[in-house]
Amino acid sequence: MMRAFNPRRFRLRRHLGCASDRDGFSYIEALIVLAIMGLMFAVSMARTSNPEQILQKGRIVNEITQGLNLARAHAIKQGEVVDFEINLQQNRISLNSGHFEREFDTSISLSVVVAASQISQEETGAIQFYKDGSSTGGVITIHKDEVEKPLAVLRVDWLTGNVIVDVSR
Repeated sequence: MMRAFNPRRFRLRRHLGCASDRDGFSYIEALIVLAIMGLMFAVSMARTSNPEQILQKGRIVNEITQGLNLARAHAIKQGEVVDFEINLQQNRISLNSGHFEREFDTSISLSVVVAASQISQEETGAIQFYKDGSSTGGVITIHKDEVEKPLAVLRVDWLTGNVIVDVSR
């Protein structure tokens, strides 16, 4: 038995979105895909990042950056030369004015590149900040647990004294 084609009936079925006439995904299909993507993201984040390490890295970088900025601000405000000293043997940073001093645990190692005139015999380097805000410049590299890739590299611009932080991911 053959039925006659009725165009009104075809339009109505298409408008109602019957399963045989529609394109795309249903809400349940979209939710399942989103749930799978969320699980994959959660698993990948859990495998690649340790929140405690991230917080410790941020704290160390912030403390060194804070010390450098404090040295620059102190030099400008007081109108005198201020040394930001990095003692590699004792893993300690400080200002020669005594306003700032931090010591890091042995899992952290610092390396420094400064002007030759700013290196003393006892494994201590310094970055000098002048009253106009400029500095002798330098680079401080922070490593953790003898890993080749540094946690962060802090560069002090010699002309402006600004601190540029490059944090490895």
